[in-house]
Amino acid sequence: MGKRALLGVLGAISLAVACSEDESTNRKGDAGTTNGGAAGSSGSTSGGTANGGATNGGTTSGGTAGSSGSSSGGTAGGDASAGSAGMSSGGSAGAAGMDAGTCDPPPDAGCTTTIPSPQEAYLKTDVSEASLELGRAVAMDGNTIVAGSTGYPVGTTGAGAALVYTRDCNGWSLQAVLTPDNPGNDQFGRSVAISGDTIVIGAEDEDGPGESFSNSGAAYVFERCGSSWSQTAYLTASNAANNDRFGKQVAISGDVIVVGAPEEDSDATSINGDQTNDNAAQAGAAYVFRKGAGGWAQDAYLKASNAEQGDSFGDAVAISGSTILVTATGEDSPATGVNGNQGNDPSYISAGAVYAFVHDGSAWSQQAYIKASNTGANLNFGESLAIDGDTFVAGAIDENSDSTGVNGSQTSGVASSGAAYIFFRSGVTWTQQAFVKASNTGANDKFGTSVAISGDRVLIGAPNEDGSASGLGGDDTSDGTDAAGAAYLYTRNSGNWAFSTYIKASNPGIADLFGQGVAISGPSFVVSALFEDSGATGTNGDESDNSKGNSGALYVFKP
Repeated sequence: MGKRALLGVLGAISLAVACSEDESTNRKGDAGTTNGGAAGSSGSTSGGTANGGATNGGTTSGGTAGSSGSSSGGTAGGDASAGSAGMSSGGSAGAAGMDAGTCDPPPDAGCTTTIPSPQEAYLKTDVSEASLELGRAVAMDGNTIVAGSTGYPVGTTGAGAALVYTRDCNGWSLQAVLTPDNPGNDQFGRSVAISGDTIVIGAEDEDGPGESFSNSGAAYVFERCGSSWSQTAYLTASNAANNDRFGKQVAISGDVIVVGAPEEDSDATSINGDQTNDNAAQAGAAYVFRKGAGGWAQDAYLKASNAEQGDSFGDAVAISGSTILVTATGEDSPATGVNGNQGNDPSYISAGAVYAFVHDGSAWSQQAYIKASNTGANLNFGESLAIDGDTFVAGAIDENSDSTGVNGSQTSGVASSGAAYIFFRSGVTWTQQAFVKASNTGANDKFGTSVAISGDRVLIGAPNEDGSASGLGGDDTSDGTDAAGAAYLYTRNSGNWAFSTYIKASNPGIADLFGQGVAISGPSFVVSALFEDSGATGTNGDESDNSKGNSGALYVFKP
């Protein structure tokens, strides 16, 4: 893959007009990432040059205007300090800022109707078509959900879209359908993230300005003014090249965005190294963008401290405040725990690792190198990732132990059952706080495909789980519906994690992949079923109509 020269300026074009105070919605905390999701709130889910170049505006359409309300739970805001030392060239044309306002009342204040609980809503797109794949990625912040639909029709093609749903006193409704200003078959909606009134959407197959680099990838920034959304920035890598997959994962916290490019090829290590060579195929990279007075500009170019060919650094990303996490699912060291030996060992291929970076007000630095407590070949530790404050959770979909619940045996027994690992930071030191398994561990369930965190609650998806139950707290021992999927809720009390709730779709079906994406914000959470088949549209339609295969659905809960 031949690299092009550093691209210089642009990457973010101003499209929006600043909100007046009485037009803008209440500001909320960041959502963190979910994989399959990254992102997510999760709480889903970063000076150099911003490059690329897009012109005016992505489109928004459809839906009813819903109030946005204030955030519950999660970590508020991103690191607002000035950008770190960056690349020598660059700058960026800026996106106009949105002024915070308080026009909308909190959604539950003065409500005269009761939203049904615990499942609040069954959400579909506004069109009844097959292969929409709603829920390829999902993120949540307070009373707003954004979900990618990579097969959504734009013009005559399934170019993809991101759908925004909001909750008011009457429940959930579609607020907007977000599409890029340059639609194509680019996997737009492959990743999504939200923080307050800003949404980031990844398109890993986008070909760059002028279609110059096949599948180099891009990320699109949309901002909300009142109930209207507009595209305010188009972000690409400062060293964009063919097949880098920039935008496979995105995350946002306040005014900082991080974007993963797991197939980027330079052999640089650490921060702001040499981007110009192709000496380590698919080593991967992550790119940090910060919004300043002039708009969004690249703030840092992140690489693993032990970058190697095939490590896929950037396969998942997450951010909370001034902390960024990046995974390298193909990383090969035999180390366990935190800050162990980073040497490569081919017998530990694709063990996986997580790298923590922090911003001190002037620059980014790597804080920790983190491995699973039972690292092993093909573990894929870090397949999913989410952070809220000083706690993060990482999934490992091919972990093989047969234990259930929290902190059980970590020895092999059930192939690709999957696991998740929760880490906590005290001061500057990260330690593993919990080893988490499903309540009904099963072979090939892929537990950990998606993860989300908000405060003391963690939500984990297992889209290949085979249970036949429906709703919350059903029988998790019946395996009669192949790959219907499930999600699992865990809670922390006094530093101790425990299993809480087994979660299923209200209409489980074979191969629906419920749990492909998860997001959580305060007491509410959402789970996507990527291949759910109903032909319903909008909110709470007919769940039993299986006429539109792989259309996808979202399920919102507030237990």
